[in-house]
Amino acid sequence: MKNNVICYFSNIENYSFSDESFALIESWKENWSEKGWNPIVLNEDYARSNKILERINLKDFGSNLYKFSANKPHYLIQCYYKWLAYTQFILENGATLWCDYDVYNRSLPFTEFEKKYGQPARHCGSGAVGILNEELSKKWLNYLEAFYDYNIQDKSNKEFQKLLTNQEISDMTIFQSFANAEDGISWCPLSFNFDRHPNDVDIHFIRKHWSLYHIHGGLAVHNNNKDYQSLNIPENCTTRLSVMTYIKSLLNDT
Repeated sequence: MKNNVICYFSNIENYSFSDESFALIESWKENWSEKGWNPIVLNEDYARSNKILERINLKDFGSNLYKFSANKPHYLIQCYYKWLAYTQFILENGATLWCDYDVYNRSLPFTEFEKKYGQPARHCGSGAVGILNEELSKKWLNYLEAFYDYNIQDKSNKEFQKLLTNQEISDMTIFQSFANAEDGISWCPLSFNFDRHPNDVDIHFIRKHWSLYHIHGGLAVHNNNKDYQSLNIPENCTTRLSVMTYIKSLLNDT
């Protein structure tokens, strides 16, 4: 496995989530570089090189890909482009770690990655950080295409019927359906999402045991037993960059 770590970014005009991302991306690149990784930012132009676009139309907002979604199409289309960029990169370069640019790497150097997590042919549970190899990337693209083409009146595919019945269609609900049905993927906790339950945090335990922090409104970590800890972020931390700065200070990493 090479030391590449990839993320995806496309600027969405008049969208604060995008506006604050420029500085965050620079911080992300510096942070991961310090740990021996080669951070690469992929964009929409690169995603468009994926040949699946010859068979599906991401701008067809009436398709299965957008049914019942709580997200606006201009945001969700970029989520699909992200997957196209990731899989295209993997098909060209082999198994690769992807990582959202609001995930802070505190203590996971590249030299320790395979030793800690084994051969990289799997995906973690959160969607923020994960791995696929070439074989699984092809299967994922085929699954996405099959769902795009699926006739809702056809009751033969129970996985797709469940997706459409739940009425929560997004890139991640489709991917989760794929991963649950695919024996080659294990759910490995590489990243730690924000959890809203107000628990006390043992900061010394966090410093000792956890490597990656998902900066998305707060700090949380979980272990293999699915236990959660969360931390309230000060009110003056109004952007993800300020949250990351606060966490780095808290963990004595400044």
